[in-house]
Amino acid sequence: MWPLPTERLLQVETEPPEFDAHRQRVDTRLSEIKGEIQAGEGEVCALRNFRNRMLPVNLLPPEILSTILVSFVSETRRSTDNSRTALGMMKPWLTVTRVCRHWRDVAMKCGRLWSNLLFSNLTFTQLMLERSLQAPLSISIDLVENHKFLDILTTALSQSRRLRSVDIELDEHIPLETVWPTCTSETPNLKFLRLKYPTLAEQEDNKLPEPFLQHEAPLLEYLSLEGFHISDWRSIPLAPSLTFLCIRPRNGQLTTGASPGEVMSSLADMPLLNYLAIAGLLPSDPYPSVSTLTLKHLETLRLSAPMPAIDAFLQVVYLPKLKELQISFKDQYRDLSSFLKALSSSWDLARNEVQSLRLKSSDQREGFDRGHGYIGDTLSLAFSRPEGSKPIVTDMVLHFPGHNLSVEPILRSIGRAGLTPLHTLEFDSVGAVHASVWTELFSDLPYLRFITIKQALPRGFVTALKCPAGARTTPFSALENLVLDGVNFRYTTQGISLGPILDLLEAMVSRPKQIKKLRMYRCLHFERSDTELFQTRLPDLQVAWSPPS
Repeated sequence: MWPLPTERLLQVETEPPEFDAHRQRVDTRLSEIKGEIQAGEGEVCALRNFRNRMLPVNLLPPEILSTILVSFVSETRRSTDNSRTALGMMKPWLTVTRVCRHWRDVAMKCGRLWSNLLFSNLTFTQLMLERSLQAPLSISIDLVENHKFLDILTTALSQSRRLRSVDIELDEHIPLETVWPTCTSETPNLKFLRLKYPTLAEQEDNKLPEPFLQHEAPLLEYLSLEGFHISDWRSIPLAPSLTFLCIRPRNGQLTTGASPGEVMSSLADMPLLNYLAIAGLLPSDPYPSVSTLTLKHLETLRLSAPMPAIDAFLQVVYLPKLKELQISFKDQYRDLSSFLKALSSSWDLARNEVQSLRLKSSDQREGFDRGHGYIGDTLSLAFSRPEGSKPIVTDMVLHFPGHNLSVEPILRSIGRAGLTPLHTLEFDSVGAVHASVWTELFSDLPYLRFITIKQALPRGFVTALKCPAGARTTPFSALENLVLDGVNFRYTTQGISLGPILDLLEAMVSRPKQIKKLRMYRCLHFERSDTELFQTRLPDLQVAWSPPS
């Protein structure tokens, strides 16, 4: 049953001459109903808005709700940054502006909500920049893959006094001044700055503009500059508030090298420094005769320089809280004696003996300054700690130039520093190490329980492992776990009857029941049947085997 006015219209039976008049009455009724619907919708909307305003969250002051929205967008953005679509990346902002009118009004007036610019959709980025009002700007973009954003990026960067965070992977063919025309202006609110050119780029014009940021950024806490031609140490905008500093100039050097006095003065003026990475900047000249500089908050140190320059630097600093050290030596030194002596004067932990040692010879680009031409050997070690301390895998990583050079001088240097507490030893692709070195440095260590050898099985190790008949002492007496990973057991030397598998077996049989576990992973020319041979001769040995992939 319809409302009476409608029902009357539906029940009228008209003759053809009256059709036009009746149709007009129906149209009038339709207009009345549409008006009633619109009025009802307005009433519903008003009631809904009133109900929403009465919700507890909407009784919060706008500034509190703004903070909640900013936190929500920040947290949600982390899960959408890797979205495959631009719409997916924009989802956090679309969500908070579509909840209700009140939330939308608050969101539109909150500049902070839009100030962390998103570079996924050009129109949306422009909209964010407009809605950010005068809030401090945060910018993060890989410009190499996003040239379409160059204009809007330049517009945003030109607002120097608003910049709070700038993180840009630069295209080698675009000078920084093109991207950031005002990079020589003051940036009084900048706290985070990371600029990086591809480290292997052939472009020669990637100079750090002068005077970059007017040579200062008073609030800067994080600074990383990579791949630039930097004219002078004083061109770097260092600030007392810095906690993170990474400088890796192109070709690993400044146009005008820094003096020892400049380096020490700058470090003294950055008392909060927690992370320091500098490549090719340490001077080789003698440091001034001043008291040792204590970097009391520094936990991570990464240096790339010739060994004499690193030794000189370590002799004039004290690092009471250092947790991680990475060094890339830029010369052919293999004797670490002077380096370890300098290190022990600056780092208390380095005065302890070594408990874990891993040596790798590789042609892979590695190290903290990868891309600056590093190819070579890597030494990772951990120092001993008090009984019951949590085991640490690595305290220090050293990178050496060259490939498959003699590692024996390195090992002898570490041996002189002390290896008594060594419990873990790993060799990866290491060249020849004579049996005499194995015997001299490792065979009598009382705690060496774990040995891992990857890629190449040194014949010197197998020789040193074998216990001669009637020997009064057993070499490697603590060894319990032996891992061979990716070792090629093909034997090609002429005139020798035993192959490498039998060589290893005889060495292990010479010490029955001592080695508990043998792990053979992805070894070439070592078959499952060979494991049966080991278990037949050594029934107490646990053997694990996996074929090459």
